Amino acid sequence: MSDAPAPRLTVLSVVRAVADEWRIGEREILSERRGRQVAEARHVAIWLARDLLPHSLPRIGRAMRRDHSTVLYALGKVDRLLGADTALAARVAAVRQRIAEAHGGRTA
Repeated sequence: MSDAPAPRLTVLSVVRAVADEWRIGEREILSERRGRQVAEARHVAIWLARDLLPHSLPRIGRAMRRDHSTVLYALGKVDRLLGADTALAARVAAVRQRIAEAHGGRTA
């Protein structure tokens, strides 16, 4: 194992991990596009950022180029979907695992 410290977890590193899983560009997640796949990836990135980072909703919103009410909407939507959609829950768990591995087991 390397002695180099693991990279610091940021909102953008969460976006990168979600973009990889959804096979879309990071720029698309941060864009104004509203297609189902892009919106779902964006919402998941917001949800994971809130779950894994000690950031406020406005700070997450700024990093995602959204306002805090959009962040609130995304959090509620992903919470509802995770309870009903096992495939989405598995994807989110896979992204969370990749993030943990990339950041030395630390997620915050």
